[in-house]
Amino acid sequence: MSPRTTTGKWWKGTTPEPFTARPGSGGPFRGRVRSSREIVPGIPALSDESIGWLAHLHRKVDYGGTWTMNDTPHESWDDRSFTPFGNFPRYDLTWSQWSLALMAETTPAWREVYTKILGFASDRYLEYWSLYEWLEHRGDDPTRDMYPPEWTVVFPPGQAGKYNAVGWAGNGSGGYEYDPDPVRGAGQNLMYKGYLNLSLSLYSYVSGDDRYDRPFDVVYDSENSFRYDHRELNELIARQWREFWPGIACEAGKIFPWCNALTGSAVRLFDVMHGTDLLSAFDNWKRYGRRHYFPVNEESGRIEALSNYYDPDYDFNSNQPHMQGSGLYAPVLWHGIGLDRPLSERMYAGMLHHFLREQPDGTAYLSPVPGMDIDANTATGLGAACALELGDRETYSALRGFIEANYEPTWDDEHGEFSFGFGLGENWPRGQYNAWLMPAFSVAAPGQWHTLHSSPNTLKFHEPTLEGVDYPTVRVRQAYYDAKSRALNVAITSADMNALGKPTTLTVSQLIDQADYQVLLDGQPVDVPQPRGGKVVVPTTIGAHTLLVRQY
Repeated sequence: MSPRTTTGKWWKGTTPEPFTARPGSGGPFRGRVRSSREIVPGIPALSDESIGWLAHLHRKVDYGGTWTMNDTPHESWDDRSFTPFGNFPRYDLTWSQWSLALMAETTPAWREVYTKILGFASDRYLEYWSLYEWLEHRGDDPTRDMYPPEWTVVFPPGQAGKYNAVGWAGNGSGGYEYDPDPVRGAGQNLMYKGYLNLSLSLYSYVSGDDRYDRPFDVVYDSENSFRYDHRELNELIARQWREFWPGIACEAGKIFPWCNALTGSAVRLFDVMHGTDLLSAFDNWKRYGRRHYFPVNEESGRIEALSNYYDPDYDFNSNQPHMQGSGLYAPVLWHGIGLDRPLSERMYAGMLHHFLREQPDGTAYLSPVPGMDIDANTATGLGAACALELGDRETYSALRGFIEANYEPTWDDEHGEFSFGFGLGENWPRGQYNAWLMPAFSVAAPGQWHTLHSSPNTLKFHEPTLEGVDYPTVRVRQAYYDAKSRALNVAITSADMNALGKPTTLTVSQLIDQADYQVLLDGQPVDVPQPRGGKVVVPTTIGAHTLLVRQY
């Protein structure tokens, strides 16, 4: 369990109001589409669930604050899930970015709220509560002889009671040099540097802002910090991949394919934004992984054995049949889809073969381990996203049906938010659980996650863009520039019934001064001045509207 040795509060002013889950309250999202005239046909659109989840993430970060040694992350940031290896609040930051990245791809012409949330996550990643276990979990875990049996099932034979659990950083253990720098990490600590890189890379790709290309400090305390920039971070990761072919370890001595695959996604996005080819080092690691961590079964054509981790000191590869888990397959598969779709399709087939449990009512779930007849909620959620991404609509429908019937979908009318309660009755939606489920409601079309990596959209930084939205009162459902028609297509809505009809404005930037534009609001011409400074301001009211700005 993550230690809580400090008592400071990071918010200013009044205590944040908790989320109160009210099962069945309010029905669907109050800003849902009621008429085909409220959206632009043929243009990607955010789902009601993703619109509501985005509002929840926005409220979590809108309290502000820091995660320094003298702070305590607010209870809405999940440090309770996935004990002993994931019960740290930074993982809530990370998993939440999956759906944010998808939503940003769906509305590429509106990015300001995604940028705000991703910027918050990236800044928190540079502070104590995102890196503390590398510095505090030094040497061997003094409680390793008291682990429950389920923690030791993935250990090398005969090592129970003598081996550190997955999740114990072990900085300086096992003959490895103690390294206080959590980024360099003596060639290890990918569980920090890789995840930091994903946050910075997504921020850069979504926003176009280069602020992390300038030097930043990873801060332990007032006297100890470590200076890097985004390029140095990626060059370090690439060099460490090259230096040891089996991969970069997360904890001392344990190399996880999961973390290496996630880091590959981060490096790919860095390459996109910086014109580099550091992913070649990851591809070299993937070649090793195809042979040792996720080999294809020649008879079935599936990947049926996926390594949890490899410990080179013991030459131990935790890929035995009793070590296979859906919570391992789903995230490795999810990140793999972006980088190697054919290989991922084989992994997907193996995941369904091991874990899919069809129910008499036509729904289905993924079990935690082969042969177990209970559901793994997070794997079921991310597995559904993988099914939709790969175009397997039938499996997606079965998994989604189980999710909606069993995981307590909750609409919070007061804040216009959506989340899953999981029957936990907690003050705030369980962050990591929800973050694993929400990609299943954020993939706008099959292949979207793969396209984000294989054909990323960087033209958006030069195309007309919606900004200055009165969020969260005004919610954006569509914001997409069609280059062929030279038209920006926007659809907005609102969950605030008390604000309907009140005046608001929509600002469109990245326009060409002196050019002629047609502006249509709800299909009717609007007389607005031609662009000045590349911008035009369109007056409207709060509610469901469409906006089209087309260059003649």
